[in-house]
Amino acid sequence: MLNKKRSGNSKKNVKIMQAWKEEGERTEVATKKTIFRVSNQSRKITNRMSVNNIF
Repeated sequence: MLNKKRSGNSKKNVKIMQAWKEEGERTEVATKKTIFRVSNQSRKITNRMSVNNIF
């Protein structure tokens, strides 16, 4: 009884993991783009801050 329940759960988990993997591959590309955008913005902000600190 317990073994059957466990095997059913593991099959479910495999499906979930596969879905996660596909979702991850899709989002990875998007996150790389956004990270690049964010890093550019933060660089501009830090440049502005350092200029303010000098004066």
